Amino acid sequence: MADDKAQATAKRPCRFCQVMRYIAIVIAIFVWYATVREPIGSNTAMPTEIQAAIPVPAGARTLPAFELSTHTGDTFSNDDLTERWAVVMLGYSACESACPESLAAVAAARQTLLDRDAKHANGHWLMITLDPETDTAAALTSYLSGFSDAMTGLTGDVETLTRVVSVLTGGATPIPGQVWLLAPGGEVRARIDPPVDPDALPFDLRLLRAR
Repeated sequence: MADDKAQATAKRPCRFCQVMRYIAIVIAIFVWYATVREPIGSNTAMPTEIQAAIPVPAGARTLPAFELSTHTGDTFSNDDLTERWAVVMLGYSACESACPESLAAVAAARQTLLDRDAKHANGHWLMITLDPETDTAAALTSYLSGFSDAMTGLTGDVETLTRVVSVLTGGATPIPGQVWLLAPGGEVRARIDPPVDPDALPFDLRLLRAR
């Protein structure tokens, strides 16, 4: 009988060991959460230098007055840029690789900001078409629906689009899939050439907004 009790005691889990094991698991989960899920706004998590964007000197150029149409049929003008930052992608719905890749990257970057630092996601997220003859409101609606409902497609007459894109790119030939970052007021602040890095874009936008 004594031997049976001794064996039962030996098989019984150590309560102290169980408590320590539980504490170790809790600490491990806390450390994982603090490192992996650290907000993008934290000084320790955010790089101090621009990662992928190519900055444009402040005040170098600002979009001219314009009126374009959104994919939902509304009017979008330079007045809409007065108080908000904008992420602008150049592209068109028939673009086979660069545009879808950039749109996916932009959508992922916006989601990252929403998850970790939402105040930096509250700007305009735009795609200006380079093919207004094909990209009707219906075509843009169908195209953008596969990426993000927060993206706004912009189209219009060739003359207005050419003028806006020319100032945006500084007179350079527009590249499908290229992304531009605009400060409030339509001031051009940076460009990101494809392929767009969805991990670098949130940090670059965050850093540019802080300057």
